[in-house]
Amino acid sequence: MKPLPIIALLNRIGSVCQQQNSAAPKFEGLDHFFRVTLYPRTAKVTPSESWHVPIIEHIEEHGKISAMEAEKIWKLTRRTATDRLKKTCQEGLLVELSTGPFDSYKTFILREPRNQPRKT
Repeated sequence: MKPLPIIALLNRIGSVCQQQNSAAPKFEGLDHFFRVTLYPRTAKVTPSESWHVPIIEHIEEHGKISAMEAEKIWKLTRRTATDRLKKTCQEGLLVELSTGPFDSYKTFILREPRNQPRKT
């Protein structure tokens, strides 16, 4: 395997940070060395389906959503609403809060960037 030139490597680091929705890395020269500071993700949740929008707006306003609330917003059956919420969790937009897999009071919140305090 051929080693990458330093400029290509630095460009690659920058492009990966951009793809991961992280802040741009900080490069510092230190005599004959350099230091790279990488920052955690700071991405805002972006919907990929049109039916994500009303749920994300509801959660941003109220902090969480239940399957019953999603059912009313989407005007669907409870089963379909639950399936959509679980799919949205698998896509990484939401996080399920429950005491177990059959918790009838489970709620869903927006996924938050790591290493940042949650708004209360």
